[in-house]
Amino acid sequence: MQTILRCRRWLAQQRAGLQIVGSLSSPDARRLREFAARNRLPHVWVDLDTDPVAGAVLGPYGLSPGDTPVVVMRGGEVLRNPSNTQLARAAGFGAGAVPGKTFDVAVVGAGPAGLAASVYGASDGLATAVIDGLGVGGQIGTTSRIENYLGFPVGVSGEEFAERALVQVLRFGATLLVPSAAAGLTRRGDEYLIRLAGGGELAARTVIIATGVTHRQLEAAGLDRFEGTGVFYTPLAAQDQLRPGDPVVIVGGGNSAGQAATWLADHGTR
Repeated sequence: MQTILRCRRWLAQQRAGLQIVGSLSSPDARRLREFAARNRLPHVWVDLDTDPVAGAVLGPYGLSPGDTPVVVMRGGEVLRNPSNTQLARAAGFGAGAVPGKTFDVAVVGAGPAGLAASVYGASDGLATAVIDGLGVGGQIGTTSRIENYLGFPVGVSGEEFAERALVQVLRFGATLLVPSAAAGLTRRGDEYLIRLAGGGELAARTVIIATGVTHRQLEAAGLDRFEGTGVFYTPLAAQDQLRPGDPVVIVGGGNSAGQAATWLADHGTR
């Protein structure tokens, strides 16, 4: 297990994954970057506005800057502005709804609580499905360091925690529906029907809702326009854009703010 995790980290450091080419001003490009990062898909971000390599990446495929954002898979397959679902399937990640099948347990949310419930259900032999609209790990997966979670006496990064939990869920045979947002819940006889935002339904005898929390936002008009370009909720999301010496302002004074300050200082930002 340690060898596999180290290999994944090495691939990421060597920039050996899929390539996402686009502009930071593009909402779709930011969406693809966030999805790849949240699901720990090894990837390389090629900034159309600042990276001279962008033309060399697009040229062999007859693409121009107007065709971006594009994703170039390691095998050479090119996806032009794919949906999160299309990117996930091309990367061999996640699954769609299973028509005609009734699961014993459906877990809505793939954060720590949802992943734990999935492990317990699947390890007891129950047909278990996990549904999440974005990725595996929840907010904890974007945390630079976790010091107070049971079983990790010397701490663990959020990325490693999420990777380990994902492997454990898949090892016990749970079905992972990511990205697939739950949009409705109804009762039909002895089972429940979960309506999926992208179309289709999932039937289950028991539903566990573990949807977690969302980030608190500043009450500043227009802030949403800068999310993903200059405003972030975790330093890990900004690491591709930060250079040593860049100034950063952290809003907040709790545990997450302290972890962010430590991480940023270690990487040379002011």
